[in-house]
Amino acid sequence: MLLLLESRPVYDDAKYEGLITELFSRYAEYLKDAPDKEYVFLMNDLIRYFRYICVNYQANFWRENENWVIRNLKLRHSRVIMYAGLLFLLGEASKYQGQDKISFVRDHLALTPLERLGLVYENNHDRGFFRVIGLYNVFLSRLSDEAWRTKLNVEYHDRYSLSEFSEMKANSDGLVAELLRFVFARRGQWSDRFFEYLIF
Repeated sequence: MLLLLESRPVYDDAKYEGLITELFSRYAEYLKDAPDKEYVFLMNDLIRYFRYICVNYQANFWRENENWVIRNLKLRHSRVIMYAGLLFLLGEASKYQGQDKISFVRDHLALTPLERLGLVYENNHDRGFFRVIGLYNVFLSRLSDEAWRTKLNVEYHDRYSLSEFSEMKANSDGLVAELLRFVFARRGQWSDRFFEYLIF
């Protein structure tokens, strides 16, 4: 799944592209003879993978309770962006039929998760992408500050005693709220089947 979500080749670009094409083709096989279908196989796997990450973080917390604060903030920022990048491509693809639906996603897999989000926002003439960029930039700037990271090395139950954690929790809430706003605004544009598979 990470190959489709955020991978880059270190060498031999041609072999990498062949691998991505072969992997993606397995997910797209379901659509070839049914132009009205959605990427249900890929959506199920994508949602499963993201939820697995969430469950894994929780399991590690109960086992170790170490570095929870930093790991939680990464989950709520970079992992959410990674997940939404592919999910939004699949939603946008629901506007297309047949081969165009397959080509749209395959042609944009080389984009980073943020670039994927930017593309889908632009395709929908939605000006809210600046919120995503701004909120994510706040997270990255804090994360690159070693002194800031050191302050967050506290026990789980002490997290809200830190203004640094409260600030970034609110930042991640804003990020998720913006992504949700965008998805809900696509009702009537992305297919009803996409929304059905997203929930059930």
